[in-house]
Amino acid sequence: MKLKSIGFIALPFLFVSLAGCKAYEPAETIDWTRESGTNEMSVALRSPDDAASLALVGNLRLNMQRLKAAGAANIAKETGWWEDPELDFDILRIIESSENPFLGGANVKFTIPLSGAPKAARKAAEAFHAAELQRIKAAEKIVSAEAKRIALALCFNRKKIDMLEAYKKDADILLAVSSAEKLHQAGEYTLVDFNGIKRQEHAREHERMELEDEREELENAFRSLAGLHPETKIRIMFAPPAPPAAKPAAPDILSLAGHVEVKAALADLECSEAELKTEILKQYPELKIGPLAGNEEGKDRIGVVAGITLPLWNRNRKAIAEAESARDEARLGAVDTWKNLAMEAYAVHARLVKLLNHPPPPAGEAEYAKKLFSAGELSPLDYLAAREAILTVDLENVSWESAVAAANAELEKYVPENP
Repeated sequence: MKLKSIGFIALPFLFVSLAGCKAYEPAETIDWTRESGTNEMSVALRSPDDAASLALVGNLRLNMQRLKAAGAANIAKETGWWEDPELDFDILRIIESSENPFLGGANVKFTIPLSGAPKAARKAAEAFHAAELQRIKAAEKIVSAEAKRIALALCFNRKKIDMLEAYKKDADILLAVSSAEKLHQAGEYTLVDFNGIKRQEHAREHERMELEDEREELENAFRSLAGLHPETKIRIMFAPPAPPAAKPAAPDILSLAGHVEVKAALADLECSEAELKTEILKQYPELKIGPLAGNEEGKDRIGVVAGITLPLWNRNRKAIAEAESARDEARLGAVDTWKNLAMEAYAVHARLVKLLNHPPPPAGEAEYAKKLFSAGELSPLDYLAAREAILTVDLENVSWESAVAAANAELEKYVPENP
């Protein structure tokens, strides 16, 4: 029997198919010492932009999204291939006696997608990759604004602590406290009067402790945002910015349609459109065709085998319905994203405008009080009471400046990208 020719046809296709298979490679072992990043134990932030840059590099969520985007790009590159050829062969033996009792044959069938579904699937995968990139841009905008807000809050926190430390070490304050103590010992001031000074010192110490707790919380928040080691020290190397001289213009609702978050939602819509088109194309017939070789009654035979799928039941209906539903949800999601951005932007703008309506505090009071105290026009108790009141107002004003800077930084999240 001449079956060797069938084997010669089948074996090359078998070897080629095995050559196209990918070998397994295990994941790299995790080096926990390297991952901990113990070498980076101190960072200096010279501006809010420095904080944003550091967070954009080390943010764990962003890095995971970037990894997913890289994976999506690889998936898009490997999507759209035709189905693998099918190799069929059979050997039969005639039961009755025969000069050539064995029959054999082999054929290779190639699936030709007449509908163009693989090409559409590749476009859908590319659209998913584009959507991942837009989501990264949207996340980067949020992370950048949050990093700036935390850096500014740390800056103003440091300013308050410095103000309390400077007040505590002020020569005139120390002189007034010393004079009040001597007058108390001489019976000029009552114990209640003198203890009032101690109560103010105690209250300031509590305020300093609260500011230290706030600083620690802010530093922990920044370490988490920037993916830093838990022991990394954060040094603020810039001065607090002054409040803006003019009130910002109200956000333009239509321009927010160009915001990166809206673009990300529109990319999701484009992705769902491509997936719907792919599912619709999958319902159309596919052609299967290939060469046929065989041996019958000792004679070699060659031919062609062909077939076509018949979508009589259209089993893809469920997938099409699901894709249509996802497309409609993505469209509504894009509109909702735009509306939510508009509402948030107007709320932040209104808060910033309200803060900027704050009247400026009186200026030059501390120096004037010092002159009166030096000239003997103010008693130690009166001088300390005046300075405490001035300090309270100054600290409240720093809190106001911090709130303005935070609102201004948050408003940056709603600035649309340049076209």
